[in-house]
Amino acid sequence: MLNLHKYSKILTAGGFNRWLDFINDGRSQIRRKLEDSPSLRSYPAQILDKEYTRARREAARQTGLVLSIFPEFCPYTIAQVIEDWLPGDSLD
Repeated sequence: MLNLHKYSKILTAGGFNRWLDFINDGRSQIRRKLEDSPSLRSYPAQILDKEYTRARREAARQTGLVLSIFPEFCPYTIAQVIEDWLPGDSLD
């Protein structure tokens, strides 16, 4: 989620290909773990709010943007976080 936030804020600024690499790598790791351990399937939903809060603070710190520029509550669904969706894409 951290890199989704950073990607969404630099999308219009260009130079975002490196964030795509970070996002895709993180998603691949999550999907592999879920495939290897089906008992973890509900885990992403259990930790979404906590991890979002952490990712929001870290995105503000790493980008130098004020915390309030990032939504207070997670705007992403679990599917958007794990699958191939990116900010700016259709929500379908």
